[in-house]
Amino acid sequence: MTLLSGNVTGRKVHQENFSVGVMPHFPLGLLEKYYPHIEFEYQTMSECQFILLDAEDFERRVMNNEETRALFVRILLHMNMGLLHIFYERNASSGYTTIRAMLERYLFRAESDKGYHEGIASFILKRTTFSKSYVFKILSSLKEGGYITVQNGKLISIDKKIPERY
Repeated sequence: MTLLSGNVTGRKVHQENFSVGVMPHFPLGLLEKYYPHIEFEYQTMSECQFILLDAEDFERRVMNNEETRALFVRILLHMNMGLLHIFYERNASSGYTTIRAMLERYLFRAESDKGYHEGIASFILKRTTFSKSYVFKILSSLKEGGYITVQNGKLISIDKKIPERY
């Protein structure tokens, strides 16, 4: 099955604290084909459209065509960058560093799903163990400093390079 539009997350079964967003046009089930010992599950985060292709059909259509093969490699690289961001967020030296990284991930999520309604503070709080007061303090400081634009609780843009340290 291949995701055409919408947002889907995937994660290893019994690993609630680590999920990865699935990019449009990425084939679901490919991981399971090549790594059958890994139990993986998917969850739709918005209304989605899929096309149904089995693994052999996918490989024949994508891997035997240079243009689609190049697109597939770009999708994989983009997903790897997302994983690196998540790894960096989870292993950052400070809460501020984690929040800084999550701002970009939030913008990407909001841009890829126009129906996404979660606010930036909620997005950060769901994925971290930070207190509400700490998250709001950082976001407020960044907003006051002209680094970010927030409207109705949603991050609209990152307006200038956010400082490395708080």
